Amino acid sequence: MGKLDEIGDIMLVLVVEDMVIIQVGTRAMLTKLGHEVAIASTGEAALEMADKTKYDVIFMDIGLGDGMNGLEATQKIKESGGLNATTPVVAVTAHVETEFMDKAAEVGIVEYVNKPLTRDKITTVFERIF
Repeated sequence: MGKLDEIGDIMLVLVVEDMVIIQVGTRAMLTKLGHEVAIASTGEAALEMADKTKYDVIFMDIGLGDGMNGLEATQKIKESGGLNATTPVVAVTAHVETEFMDKAAEVGIVEYVNKPLTRDKITTVFERIF
């Protein structure tokens, strides 16, 4: 029995993304798949939310605008020992360079998905990590 069977088909997903249009599209796709979605626009907001709520998975943009980037936010979430220290984090990014993939793995990101995020990519990621 996999994790999806244990938690049911509905997951609580944190999407960390600074672009509103991508937030809207990602929320729509995940909601259509039957999941609950919370949105954080910054790395700092993601840390605050991760301190208060346990998520089943976090979709993390690597290149968040000003402030903390997605790699830094993920590292802080993982090192915190808090509610989401073991939550799978999926990088969603336009960065395809190997150096970004290596850094993502170093901070505890379990999957690396190139933008744009699609329904098929979400389904594939869920199959791999759950």
